[in-house]
Amino acid sequence: MSRTGEQPARRVEKRRGHGEGSIYQRKDGIWVGVATVGWTAEGKQKRKYLYDRKYEEVRKKLKAVLNELDAGNPINTTRASKLSEYLATWLAGAQKRLAPESYRSYEGHVRVHINPHLGGLRLDALTGPVVQRWVHTLPPASARNIHRTLSIALNSAVRLKLISSNPAKGVDIPRSGNSKERHKPLESEEAKLFLKAARRHRLFALWCVLLGLGFREGEALRLRRRDIDFKHSTIRVATGKTDRSRRTLSMPRFVMVALKEHLELGCGLATVDGTKLREARLAAGLTQAELSARAGLTTSPGAQGDRLGPDRWVGQRGASSSYVSHLERGHGRCSLDTLRRLADALGVKPTDLVSTISDVDPNALVFQSYGPRGSGTALTPSNVNKQFHKLLMTAGLERRRLHDLRHSFATLMLERGEELIVVSEMLGHASISITSDFYAHVRRGLREQAAGRMDDLLGEIGAP
Repeated sequence: MSRTGEQPARRVEKRRGHGEGSIYQRKDGIWVGVATVGWTAEGKQKRKYLYDRKYEEVRKKLKAVLNELDAGNPINTTRASKLSEYLATWLAGAQKRLAPESYRSYEGHVRVHINPHLGGLRLDALTGPVVQRWVHTLPPASARNIHRTLSIALNSAVRLKLISSNPAKGVDIPRSGNSKERHKPLESEEAKLFLKAARRHRLFALWCVLLGLGFREGEALRLRRRDIDFKHSTIRVATGKTDRSRRTLSMPRFVMVALKEHLELGCGLATVDGTKLREARLAAGLTQAELSARAGLTTSPGAQGDRLGPDRWVGQRGASSSYVSHLERGHGRCSLDTLRRLADALGVKPTDLVSTISDVDPNALVFQSYGPRGSGTALTPSNVNKQFHKLLMTAGLERRRLHDLRHSFATLMLERGEELIVVSEMLGHASISITSDFYAHVRRGLREQAAGRMDDLLGEIGAP
């Protein structure tokens, strides 16, 4: 109400022509658009009602409905469901077709970021400005991924004719600063230090796959034995969202050797062949105590847990010499770390000391958890990340994300002159433009190096 006590003037919509629908404003200020979209069996008109606080938004919605009518498409006149109800149905369908990691990501975005702010709105009440305001409330580092989840869900709603257009399309996503600063790929020497520190880890082959092939964590953890072809030195990613993400790659030799050893040794506890261990020990001319000490396993009799240095192993009879004896009598399973220590001390391969694994299930996961109840279950990403960070500390390297191993692969390949399209195909990107945009900073550095090489070659001739 104005200072004079008069009611503010309400906008009066001019009369629209036949078949153009109508727009009016309710007393509460809401604009309403009405379009006749058909007739019932009783000969009554079927009307579609559209609502918004802004006149222009209602006009756009009404125009979209009339365009659909002109195209001969049926219009749903039932009241639209709430976004939260629609997303619950959408997630239930997505769970059947998505990888577990992707589904957990979508579900988390919906539960934590979308439903609390937009879930109470009906689908036809979602507009571009509403979505834009919501985007600005999101954490900058993850705004793009969360918005993408909503946009994918609303694209499905458009295909189902629940809404005429996707209100999340064309929304501006705020920048989170220089995203490249969050990525910390390993340099070549750092990569060597990391693999050296991981050599005795039971998941050494996993680190080789992530760093040597650029696999995503989920792709590596879902690998099955049937996906690896040692005869042709290839490895396959059988699951993925796109055709390019489902791919077959040639393995570098160090990756193939690590995988072969991993599959031959087992998931975490190796079954030692007592006869092979004894023959290798005798061939090396070592007693059980000497082997224990050389492998770093011997404890002195008077101080349980006190490891002896190499200069003190002769003649010692500690607890671990009994452990070697236990293994040689054919009763032994030991950790992969212990097995590798024994193999290094004897100058043989770890596979030379274990029993042959038979009846391998081709559908079994390559990387499995193990424990008192056996093995066979999938590794959890959280535990894999914990192990990764421990290895970084062991190697004396700066803390970074596990996904940075994938960035390390791409960066090292590009820096050594590999073609962009080859790197893109190996990474499983949907298009080469994704690779080009993401690693533009690497390519800029390569161009600068190329200019420097040309300057070294011809700079003196062209100098004034």
